[in-house]
Amino acid sequence: MSARDLSNRLVFFRNRDGAFALPLADVLAVIPLPKVRFLPLLPPHVAGMVVHDGEALPLLRLAAKDSPATVSAFALICAVSWGRVALSADAVPRVPAPERFATPGLSDAGKNEGRQVLYDQVPYLLLDIERIVAELSRWDFRQPSPPGNQEV
Repeated sequence: MSARDLSNRLVFFRNRDGAFALPLADVLAVIPLPKVRFLPLLPPHVAGMVVHDGEALPLLRLAAKDSPATVSAFALICAVSWGRVALSADAVPRVPAPERFATPGLSDAGKNEGRQVLYDQVPYLLLDIERIVAELSRWDFRQPSPPGNQEV
């Protein structure tokens, strides 16, 4: 598939935080969830670190600060201009044809944060993974580690 073919494709996945969608072009790989490692001073929205292709990546929590992102079966490895991250998924993500899901009122990706996409009559939160990773890069790691992060 060319980049143009991916421009309107979305990946749909679920985990214990909820149901989410993100652009297929931002997904580098879907892999079995590697061993999750805890590091001190991680931001509250990072469940731990995983290693993919020799690179340590943050495993993000997408909702509650104490959600168990580390108990999922799969990881979506996402790559954007700010870097790479991992997102947990309970099952293999789906990539339906664009005509199979509804995107009411969606416009440019940067303006769609928090919008919902309907797939199989279920609302999925559309993630702006570029913004999420950009915010992660601004975390002050000198802050004390939140109590929700624990060794896994």
